[in-house]
Amino acid sequence: MNNRIVFPYNWVGHIPFAFYLIEKTKPKMIVELGTHSGNSFIAFCEACRIYNSDAKLYAIDLWKGDNHAGFYDENIFEDLKKYVDENYSDNVKLIRKDFNRAVFDFEDGSIDCLHIDGLHTYDAVKNDFETWLPKLKSNAVVLFHDTEVYRKDFGVHRYWKELIKTYKLNFNFRHSNGLGIIILKENFENNFISELRNSSWLSSFFEDYGNKLIEFNSLKDSYNKIKLNYETSISFRFRIILRKIKNKVLNK
Repeated sequence: MNNRIVFPYNWVGHIPFAFYLIEKTKPKMIVELGTHSGNSFIAFCEACRIYNSDAKLYAIDLWKGDNHAGFYDENIFEDLKKYVDENYSDNVKLIRKDFNRAVFDFEDGSIDCLHIDGLHTYDAVKNDFETWLPKLKSNAVVLFHDTEVYRKDFGVHRYWKELIKTYKLNFNFRHSNGLGIIILKENFENNFISELRNSSWLSSFFEDYGNKLIEFNSLKDSYNKIKLNYETSISFRFRIILRKIKNKVLNK
């Protein structure tokens, strides 16, 4: 499981499924559109380290934020880049480009797994899928995050309802803002979608495990904030001073 999980936690609930997906499909090339702090991408990297070490992984983002994710400073990218450089091989790359420009860096029919998690308007997600579709293998797996978000101008749920009319091999997780999965080829021999549909315990396991990961990391954040506030408080610093005085007296 991920050694690095950072805020925001919107995707964290799907990390257990990410490992299952990589084990089942063993993709040779994974492309992620929209990475932000990197929770989903690092999950794919860790899973490939275990199940498919030869895979090539590409995270594509401008790392500036948008109206949905919010805008953020350069530290988000720098922290992720440092972690990737220190922990993964040359097979893992961060690409700072607009999605519509980055698509020309990939050959047609080359991508096994595409994760779409950029701007979440209807037009944006539709454009992302249709622009990158020629780059996908005929049996590629495509993931759409935020299929269960209905606020503001989020439109993934609308596009998802259209997609599943065409792509019959599909499944949608409702937790962690929703994650829709489609397989382009209907007679895909490694059909994990049927396994998810026919095993309610399996999808429930991913949801329960994912929610526990979110809860654990949220509690850890709360603990660290309380600890920091205490350590910077006057009472804590006063106790440190008293302890130093006491030690000096005892050592005389």
